Amino acid sequence: MITKSDDPGSLAGPSEEGRDWRIVLLSLSDRIGDLEDQNEIFRVACLTLGSHLGLERVGFARIINDRKHCRVLEEWRGNPDLPVLQGEYDLAAFGDEVLDALVSGRDIVWSDVAAEIAAYERQLTDTYRSIRVRAMLNIPISRHGVSEAFLYVHQHHRREWRFEQVLLAREIAERTWANIERLRYQQELSGVNERLRLVLEASNMGTWDWDLITDTIEWSENLQKMLGYEPGTINPTFDLWKETLHPDDRDYALGQLEQARRDELYDVAFRINRRDGAIRWFSTKGRFFRDKLENPVRMVGVVEDVTEVKKTELDLRESEERFRLIVENAKDYAIFTTDGDGKIDSWPPGAQATFGWAPNEVLGREADFLFIPEDRNNDVPEIEFSSALENGFAPDVRWHQHKDGSRVFIDGSVWPLHQANGSFKGFLKIGQDVTQRREAEIALRNSEERFRKLTATVPHLVFRSTTQGERIWASPQWAEYTGMSDKDSVGLGWLEAVHPDDRQLALKKWDEAASGDAYYGEHRIRRHSDGMYRWHQTRAVLLPSDSGKPDEWVGSAVDIHDIRQLQERQGVLVAELQHRTRNLLGIIRGIVAQTAAGDAMGPFREAFNLRLAALSRVQGFLVRDKAMAVSLRELITSELDALGADWEQVTLQGPQIPLSDINLQTLALALHELSVNAFKHGALSGAGGRLAITWRLAPTEGGEMLVIEWREDFPLPRVNTETVSTGFGRQLITEALPYQLGAQTQFSLKSKGLLCVIEIPFQGTHAR
Repeated sequence: MITKSDDPGSLAGPSEEGRDWRIVLLSLSDRIGDLEDQNEIFRVACLTLGSHLGLERVGFARIINDRKHCRVLEEWRGNPDLPVLQGEYDLAAFGDEVLDALVSGRDIVWSDVAAEIAAYERQLTDTYRSIRVRAMLNIPISRHGVSEAFLYVHQHHRREWRFEQVLLAREIAERTWANIERLRYQQELSGVNERLRLVLEASNMGTWDWDLITDTIEWSENLQKMLGYEPGTINPTFDLWKETLHPDDRDYALGQLEQARRDELYDVAFRINRRDGAIRWFSTKGRFFRDKLENPVRMVGVVEDVTEVKKTELDLRESEERFRLIVENAKDYAIFTTDGDGKIDSWPPGAQATFGWAPNEVLGREADFLFIPEDRNNDVPEIEFSSALENGFAPDVRWHQHKDGSRVFIDGSVWPLHQANGSFKGFLKIGQDVTQRREAEIALRNSEERFRKLTATVPHLVFRSTTQGERIWASPQWAEYTGMSDKDSVGLGWLEAVHPDDRQLALKKWDEAASGDAYYGEHRIRRHSDGMYRWHQTRAVLLPSDSGKPDEWVGSAVDIHDIRQLQERQGVLVAELQHRTRNLLGIIRGIVAQTAAGDAMGPFREAFNLRLAALSRVQGFLVRDKAMAVSLRELITSELDALGADWEQVTLQGPQIPLSDINLQTLALALHELSVNAFKHGALSGAGGRLAITWRLAPTEGGEMLVIEWREDFPLPRVNTETVSTGFGRQLITEALPYQLGAQTQFSLKSKGLLCVIEIPFQGTHAR
């Protein structure tokens, strides 16, 4: 028989057995109220009901979500011969009426299952017989109108169910399920609290609870840690909280607290002083709760350590300020932004300085007006923006329009801007005005083109090179003359056209040129047409360059083969002439020796022979190889060596100065006369005398002057120097040198020494 849960009409009347059910329920509540295990609660409940009513099987089952099946949670058996029920069961297997009753929340009270089945579904006999059920109670447990579980009671023999028994079963079912829910809620609450604690701790947050009636405060463990205390070592008070507030923020934080007493909500950030002295930023949110009279009685809230956030905000503000200052002061750069439609929405001073327009003239305008007409006609602005969106940036290196109608060349780029959430915001354009550099590049290209055209018209072999002699470029004449292409000639490849015997010399000349700004060398270059090596004179000069760039030289090679052969023939003739001249001097010396025989002519013969010897030495210098220029030091040394000078008494000081043939003969005779006089009458005439000869090149308005100083310190003072007659040597210095060489001379003879200064316009070896 199936009855509704509130209709016990068909049950047997009350008996003595049911009068103590309230005691049973109180005992059950006491036993299961403190249990923390779900299965233990079910077992106690089943045991209580089963033992009190003398039952054979009592259990609890949960209705599964599909509402057609159930799962056994726990059961107790007073009769061990009954089979154990466990796992899941199909409720429809026990009859549709049973299924409908359980799902709809109606009790099932059957005293004789066989009779009930006979009335409804006889085919279910085997199902109940298999679990040995003859009498049965099913008590549904519902929440919010939905059956969640049920209590089942089974007997293997027929049994009449009394009213008190059914009521007791209902109460036990409800109280048991209520404790199950309590346990579940406690477990869920414990889990929530634990998760909250972990979240607060992981987020560096704490909580507080302030009872305004008792003026007691509870701080969470994490809040105590945040303030620098070990949890449980302090007694939190409002005064302690005030002491932790930073002095500069205390009035503000307390003032906001008083305001929150009226407005309920407390949301403020301030600094605190930790116990260890560290200063931290706290963000706190709280709320006041009021009694029926609207008086605040409690306040709860959370505290978050936002020190790093505050530091980040401060760094961000400083970064934004630096960025603003950079953008506003970067007058050499055009930096501006546009919105998503390409309309200008910021125009710093650098953009105005570059393009000429003021902010009020451009803000809100599409940025394409900055492009020159040719680019606008070719959709360059749209292509540039599209490329930036697709690739993350786009180069912007081209001519742009200036307000005054001129054009400026911008070397820059375009970057898409995005919001924090990733949405597209607009574009950033950054560029530098490099108009002057661009114009210089164009001028350089034009200049190089003119240079190439010019070199194509000259007969010389023109080239460009590094300081190490490595070729950068060669003119078409080089390729035509040597048969070597640019590819073959670059680097040191050009040496293949140079005679093998001259290659090391050619490179050595480049090493020498590295310390100056000019290259000079002569070497043979192979002519491709006939394979002949012909002499060429190569000159190169160092080009001015920007700092940091490699040095570059430009030069040319001129064919001097025919001139060199003429010079060689001329050299042979000159050598022959000098040879004959020296022979003639020898003949003259012999004639004089015979003519001026006798003791009376001895001084004459000696002076004459010395002068002829000096002339002979000069002739020897003149017939030397032209590449071996005679230096002033060599000339002075040869004269003093010829007279047998003691070099302990002589000091020579001056640079290596080559002399021209024009200067050589007359200057040599003057130095000879000074040397002879030094040996006969001056510094080298005895021990203790000193001869110091110095020379230098002094700049003048017209070029350079060779200055020679001849200074003697006599071993013994000379007397009557004023009466010394002017001899050939002195006349040569004071009269011949000024006349022949344009020299300026100074001759000062004193008792203790001599000073002779000769200043000659310098012509050097180039005059040879």
